Order: sequence, then C-alpha cells, then structure tokens
Amino acid sequence: MVEERSPNTGIPIHNVDELKEYITAHEVKMAILAVPGESAQDVANILVASGVQAILNFSPLVLQVPEDVIVNHVDLAVELESLSYFIS
Repeated sequence: MVEERSPNTGIPIHNVDELKEYITAHEVKMAILAVPGESAQDVANILVASGVQAILNFSPLVLQVPEDVIVNHVDLAVELESLSYFIS
C-alpha cells in the first residue's frame, strides 16, 4: 500500500483500489461514505464485499446493500435547513 499524506493535515490518503485491502487488514466494520452519487454504489459494493457492516451515507444515492448491512442516510440539505431554522 502506498501511503500519501494530505499536505494540509498530514492525514493519510489511500487510493480506492487499496480500499478492500485496507478494510480487511484493519478489520473495519463501519464506514462513512461521502462520494459523488455516480460513485456511491460502486464504493458501497467494495465496502460490503470487504466486510463493512454499517455505512453512514452522505451521498445523494439510495444504496442497494444486503439486508444484514445497516445504512443510515444523511441528507445534508435537510440538515442545513433544520440548522438554519434555529439561527433565523
């Protein structure tokens, strides 16, 4: 695995091609999915195939996953609208 780091934060950045290997090696069970809609299902498929059991989905897509995988969808537009109510 090639490890790059963000120049601003120093946080490791991995290529999606290494995702399954990383998840398996680190026994990841939960994931946050924050990718464009056109990539969301493909990445979710990798997560599920790698053993992830729960996904927090920030993408605009409704994911198709097996029944034993939990997906919580976060709609940022709704959340921002809710927050704006309290500050207006």
